[in-house]
Amino acid sequence: ILHLRIGLHRGPCIAMTANDRIDYFGTTVNTAARIQGVAGADEIALSPTLLQQPDVHALVRSLRLPARTQQLTLKGLSGAHMITILKV
Repeated sequence: ILHLRIGLHRGPCIAMTANDRIDYFGTTVNTAARIQGVAGADEIALSPTLLQQPDVHALVRSLRLPARTQQLTLKGLSGAHMITILKV
């Protein structure tokens, strides 16, 4: 059995090519990684920045998946973050 944990966030980042591979850096990437870290097995965790996008919000509502929103502290990031977690 394979269980996935997905974290999604939106924002600017730095893209760099090294050894013929593209890699991404910056606060946006770090935030996405921390958000993924709070998702459990078979869950998708979404940042408020992403969920505020009208098309994303509409898609999430149309899926009608069980969801919860939690105020969480994310390692290495200041303040509390409202994370929405969908069970798939």
